[in-house]
Amino acid sequence: MKLTPSMRRILMALDREGDMDAAEIAASAHVAESTLSGGGYLTKLLTMNLIRVSKWVRQERSGPATPIYSVSPGESKPKPKPYTVGQKCKRWRKKTGYRSAAWKAAQKMNELMRVTA
Repeated sequence: MKLTPSMRRILMALDREGDMDAAEIAASAHVAESTLSGGGYLTKLLTMNLIRVSKWVRQERSGPATPIYSVSPGESKPKPKPYTVGQKCKRWRKKTGYRSAAWKAAQKMNELMRVTA
């Protein structure tokens, strides 16, 4: 398969700046993100073994993991499994402080205000 000028720019950007996600590659290589995904450039470069997924990063918010691409040699990392419903609930409880001491104190105060009003 022949490399297009955009593919060459992607490879040069990864070589020059190191590991990046698709948005960073698009900005650095002056290629639209839709070209990377819709045009299949990243997929083609992965199948040609010119780039690899060096790691997957989960964002603070919920959602799928983001691949980080690299030109360094080695195998691509497998995509992690999505969070289960139980894992999502546990993350939400931790983030919101649900059933913590502060939450229980606020509940007691709300109940006291409701009863005395």
